[in-house]
Formats: sequence, structure tokens, C-alpha cells
Amino acid sequence: MSRAHFLHLPIQGDGTSDVEALSSYLLRQAALHTVGPGTLVRIMLDRLPDLRAQVDARAFRVPITAFIRPNATTEHLVEALSLSTGVPAHEFECMTFLATSQALHRPQGAFAGNLRWCPVCFKEWSESGRQSYFKLIWQLGMVDCCDIHEVKLRDSCPSCGAKQGSECVRDRLDQCHRCQAPLYKSPVRTDLLPSRFKELSALIEHIATHPGKRFPRAGVAGVVSKILDEAWHAESEDELFQVIPRDECVRFANPEEPVTIQAALRIAFWLRVPLVALLEGNVTGTTRPLLSVAGESLPDPIAPRKRGNRVKATEVAPLVSGAVRDAEAGSPVSLKALAQSAGVSVGYLRYRFPAWVNRIASHTREARQRAQTEVTHRIRAAVDDLEPELVGLNGGVLSRKAALKRTVTTTGLPKFRIRAEINSRVTFAAFAPAPPKKH
Repeated sequence: MSRAHFLHLPIQGDGTSDVEALSSYLLRQAALHTVGPGTLVRIMLDRLPDLRAQVDARAFRVPITAFIRPNATTEHLVEALSLSTGVPAHEFECMTFLATSQALHRPQGAFAGNLRWCPVCFKEWSESGRQSYFKLIWQLGMVDCCDIHEVKLRDSCPSCGAKQGSECVRDRLDQCHRCQAPLYKSPVRTDLLPSRFKELSALIEHIATHPGKRFPRAGVAGVVSKILDEAWHAESEDELFQVIPRDECVRFANPEEPVTIQAALRIAFWLRVPLVALLEGNVTGTTRPLLSVAGESLPDPIAPRKRGNRVKATEVAPLVSGAVRDAEAGSPVSLKALAQSAGVSVGYLRYRFPAWVNRIASHTREARQRAQTEVTHRIRAAVDDLEPELVGLNGGVLSRKAALKRTVTTTGLPKFRIRAEINSRVTFAAFAPAPPKKH
């Protein structure tokens, strides 16, 4: 490797819905330089002192599958790869979901926990001499089959069962890093599944063909709000609510309401508009007259959870006003808990009672900050008591692991925060200058 750059690798599936995931690119880049992906990241950061000073290296100690998610860690990895290879950062962004960072909220399960692949694609590539890679679309949690072969995606070796997001040095991505067996064992009949989300392929293609472009923050809310306003003025709300349920309309017309990929797919399905146009907030020329979709059911992965009977605002108002009084008295309740007790959604509360909700949210944030500060004080006090016994401090013999176990057992406080506090004490002591000897 040169001092300034890593070797350049062409992006597989560039500019198409089959574009490579950044996690896959990182694996191939590591294999090219005969190191593990974790080592590759450390080398990059070591050679980029300006970037290293801005970020915490511990942020990169995540499963390799995480390097497609729309968060700061992926942003920093994109920047590091760009500086290390000379490739513009927006080309690496096209292998991630950074384009959706403002438009979509990321719920648990949005992305697969392990690298996934289509065995038929791997087999075809191997037989034709093409380089194998992991597609970006395969890493979405709700995508369970290949949209080309309609074969169930795999996430473990068919021979030994190993997952493939390893830190090991590897030569080929279509071979198991543990047993070296091919990952493309022929599927059986039970592996055949119908492809359900063609709109996701269109989303990936849009990301791959629009380098550096990101969806606006409130595109979905703008579309739903406009449709709701038009129905209100035309006195055709009932007709609209036959297409989009009332609670969903009210909820997603609010620009402060988080929108998940499932919710966006749901709204696009109901309105019969392309998902990309919906996320951009521009469905002009794409909508059809709003017709009832009775008899058509949403696919299970994007169907909303069933709720009870509709609740009138006059019935909810006393609960919300009571929650405001409790919050101002020092006992705030979360909006989620309040919504559950009222039998409505958080979006409903924000839409119907914006002033009250803002007051509750403000007091809740303040209470959470006070609680975090109290936890910090308790952790520091607990570690203060152990400090004389810690290894490296005043001749102590208590290891960090033992100190962590004792503190967690006696206090019940968060383990990761206790560990960080102990490490900071020991690290500081290890590198602090020794006191001058007395003569």
C-alpha cells in the first residue's frame, strides 16, 4: 500500500439497482490488501490524523454489516475511503442508505444483522468468472429473497453455518471464511419465495444513479399534508380515509413524525405513487384519482399494527392536560406511554395538541438529562471507592474486569458506562508522568 492511497477497486453494480453494499466493498478492499476489514479501517484512520481527531475510533468497532446505515459512522467511513482511495465521496454514498438519513427514521430491524446473499447469483457469477459481492438491497431487513431469482436469501454458510461478517483475511466473498466451502449450494423448493417489494429496487437504483443527492426531511409529510388539506377544503375527507386510514393521515401529515421505510412503502401503496417520488415530496403527475382499495391488503411487513376503536379528541384532551400538569410537577411521562394509555398514536397527539405535546416533551428531555447526570455521578462515586484497589493505581491489584463485575453487581448501573469510567481512570494513570523521586 502506498503512503497516501489504497488501491482503487471498481464498484460492482455501479449505477444500477444491483449496486454493491459498502460493507461488501470494504471486504473486497481488505482482501485486496491481505488484511482484515477491521485492520483496514485502523490503517485508514492512522493515515488520516485530521479525520481521526474528529471521530472516536470506537465508533468503527461495529459489525461490518452496519456500514450501510444512515448514521455518522457511515459518513466518516465514506470520508475515510474517499481520502484513502482518491474516489469522490458521493460514489461511496451510493453504496449506503445515507440518501435517506433525513427522510426516513431507522427502526430496529430495518437492516439485516448479518451479510446476506442469493446463492443463485453467487453461482452464476462464479461460473461466468465474475467477482462475487453482496448487493445493497440484500441487506434490507424486509427483503427476504432475490428480486431476480426469487430465491430466499442466505446469511450463513450451508456447510458449517458460519456467518460471513468476519474480521478474518479472506480471498473470495463467495467462499466461507471458516471452512472455505462455496456459499452457493443449490436452493431447494422451500427456498423459493415471490419477490414482494419492487419499489425497493427502484429506490436502490435511484440512490445508485444520483450521487450525493439526499431526500428532503419532510417529503412524505408534505405529500400527505397537501392531500389532507385538499380533501378538507373539498369536504371529501371520508373518501380520502377510505384510501388512507384517518389516523395514518393525521400522523404522517405532521413533519415532526418519524417515517420508517415500512410506513413510506405503506403510503406509496395506498396512493399508488412511486416510493422515490413520495420521499422527494413531489408526486405531481404520478397520482391517480383517489379510489378505494377495499379488498387489497397490505403485505405483512409493511402493514400497521392493529389499533382499537377510534378515539375522539374530546376524550383524549383530559389525559393530555393531566400529563402536562404531571410534567410540570416533576413527573413527566413519555409521549409513547401517553399515546398508548389514550389508545392513539404519538403523531395523533402531536397533530391534535401541539402546544401541550411540546411542553411535555420539553419537561421529559429535562428529566432525562437530570437522570443521566445522576447516573454519571453515581458511577464516578462507585469507581472512586474502587480506585485505590485498581491495577496501576497506588499499587492496587484489582483488575479492570473484576472492578467492572463488582460495580455492576453492587449498583446495577449501565455496564458500558462503568467500563468507560474504569478505563479512563486506568488509562490516565498508565500514561500520567511518574512523580519525581525524592532524594
